[in-house]
Amino acid sequence: MSRKNKRKKKTNPSSPHQMPKWPVEQVRQQRSFEHVRSVFSDWRPVPLQETDIALDLRFEIIEPNGDTTGAEFCVQVKAKKELKPSDGSVSYPCEVSTLNYFLERPELILFVVYDAKEKKAYWIWVQDYIHQNWRPEWEQQDTVTLKIPIANVLNQAAVTTIEQRVRWHHEQQRWVTAAQTVSDPHYKFSVTTEENQVTVGISPRYPGAENDNPVILSGRLKFDRGTPEGAEAFARYERHIKLGDDLELDDRFLDGFDLPSPFTKLLAPSHGLKIKSITLQARESNEIIPVKYVFTSADRLMQCEIPFVELRLRRAGTEQWLLSNEGQQIPFRVTAIVHKDNEADLQFQTDATTTDVKDVLNILRLLSVVARGGKIQTVFLKTTFITESDIPPTDVIPPPPWMLELAENLAYIERMARVRFRWPDEFSVQDAMVAKELREALKTGTMTIGASRATLSVDGNVLRRFQQVYQKGKFAMLGLDMPSYRTNLFGTEVDLGHGRLIAPQAKLTDESEKLMDNLDKTTINNVVDLEFEFGPTPLILQFPQWAPQAQNTQQSSSGRETQ
Repeated sequence: MSRKNKRKKKTNPSSPHQMPKWPVEQVRQQRSFEHVRSVFSDWRPVPLQETDIALDLRFEIIEPNGDTTGAEFCVQVKAKKELKPSDGSVSYPCEVSTLNYFLERPELILFVVYDAKEKKAYWIWVQDYIHQNWRPEWEQQDTVTLKIPIANVLNQAAVTTIEQRVRWHHEQQRWVTAAQTVSDPHYKFSVTTEENQVTVGISPRYPGAENDNPVILSGRLKFDRGTPEGAEAFARYERHIKLGDDLELDDRFLDGFDLPSPFTKLLAPSHGLKIKSITLQARESNEIIPVKYVFTSADRLMQCEIPFVELRLRRAGTEQWLLSNEGQQIPFRVTAIVHKDNEADLQFQTDATTTDVKDVLNILRLLSVVARGGKIQTVFLKTTFITESDIPPTDVIPPPPWMLELAENLAYIERMARVRFRWPDEFSVQDAMVAKELREALKTGTMTIGASRATLSVDGNVLRRFQQVYQKGKFAMLGLDMPSYRTNLFGTEVDLGHGRLIAPQAKLTDESEKLMDNLDKTTINNVVDLEFEFGPTPLILQFPQWAPQAQNTQQSSSGRETQ
């Protein structure tokens, strides 16, 4: 007879019937909620809608006296049986779709992970975390592991930090909403935030709005000149009146100042706001005063000019006006301080970073004249009124003559050959010599070259004629046509066009003479490199199109075509 083993059911003696079970995960989640609520027990829990996604709790900051603030934030809470810190943080996986949703939410979201075993929670501002750690490959993943620093323990010490961030976020949003919703027919508002400061800007809605409805700020300034602070503030006030300098005064020196009318709409819901400080600034003018400056050295051997400067009034007082060309795209910064007796102090600054050759040339000429001393003429281009003043003493060191010559040569080459150079960071004596030779060629149509040897490529037809007239071992005049003469200077190719090389004293080297003796009918049809030795007389390169007669003809033709 076989025996069958029967498995006995385990029964709970206190519960005679089978009952539904409460999941342990749900217990942990509930305890995590209770932990978070206990930390923020002084604040009002705000009910969430049942349809809210990925959000568990919401709180509003409450003042110690019980006043509500409207400053709210949301919390998502995740609970685990046990967290195992690694490299100073605890980890928790989060779906990428949830992270994207967090970024779409306007309020701050606190992401909290609860350790059920240790009864401890850790937190991060999840939107900050996403922005700081985002990787493009996340979009190809389903989940991302968030790392929460173990230093971020959610306790009463963290409440102060969280409160500051929530209040600042709320303040920013409140001002932005006000600027977007307030309607004023004359002015529009803008809000910018930086660190812990909100800046509210006001600007005319249309040209002339400030005249139709001026912003009037009225009140009294009070200075107790018997105190150091009052005396110092009054001195700054006098300087503002006389010179137009900016003036900032705090509420110690203000009496009866109220917010101007356009701001009352923007600030209507706010209470307790008052003016803490006022900054008075001179109103800049948009009117351009075009001038030309002419600099002449004391010995009258050098002169340069800044042909067009756009001056604008930057500030004005009862005794002094300041004008400058700030914003004008030229390599000179001009500041003119005009006194009430019409005397002017001029300041000139140059842009040392420019690579434009014409600008560099003007700067070098200006430095050369200023270093010598002399006169400055200011020509007002609208009225042709001219004033003259001395160049003030300065410690400017004049540029070396070779540098000024190089800039002049490059500027001439640019104008004649229609090329553009970049002023180089470094240059050699050889570069300066090439620039000088090119200018001479463009000016006179000829270029002299001092060379003892040169290799010339000769084609078959020229070689046949050369064989007929060449006498071995003797110097003779050599003439060679060049279809095009090109040279490179500071990375720019300069093409002087068709030319002719004339060597008054030339003969073949021994190696090239042997090559001539061994030429056959096959090789004579190819291009052959021949090396020449030259006598003491320099080589001459002639460029017909740059000869003075040819240039005059071209200019005359151009003039007739223009007419």
